[in-house]
Amino acid sequence: MPLPSWDFFLLSCGTVIVLFSFLLGRQQTAKLIFVSYVSILTADALGLLVLKYLLNPDVINLLPGAQAVAAMTTAKIFAAIGMTILLVRNEQVSIALPESGSKTVSFLTSALLGALAAALMLAALVVFSTGGSFLPGNTIAEVADVSIQPLLEESRMVGFLGEHPGLIFSLPAIVLFLLMSGA
Repeated sequence: MPLPSWDFFLLSCGTVIVLFSFLLGRQQTAKLIFVSYVSILTADALGLLVLKYLLNPDVINLLPGAQAVAAMTTAKIFAAIGMTILLVRNEQVSIALPESGSKTVSFLTSALLGALAAALMLAALVVFSTGGSFLPGNTIAEVADVSIQPLLEESRMVGFLGEHPGLIFSLPAIVLFLLMSGA
């Protein structure tokens, strides 16, 4: 029995995030996008620091190449998820979107924000799991000399998310800015 593809996995996760965003509502989904940015960048930066000082063979060789990639990938993903959960639950963090006039506009805005939240989180998952980074500096894949080409060839969605992280990473912020400014 063949395993489900990465496309199916990403589509399933994205659907769950979009449906969950309807339960959260527009304000909380906007907050989810905001804290996802903070969590992703923090996890990425911490990962690059660990890579630079603990997993670099020139400094200390704690783990060989492939094990370093697996450990760092797992740590970055769990750190991003954990920080997102902690920040979403924090009452001090809030996003105020202007009220939409109709239920149709509110529904469409919720759907758009849910899709953007899903794309942002899934792009981070793909970038991190392939050893990449949103920040400048050595990526895990470069240091460990790991090829991600088979994964990119296997899945169109992984390929798109992996090849266009800048677009996926910037689009939710642009839409949040437009929504918050009332445009």
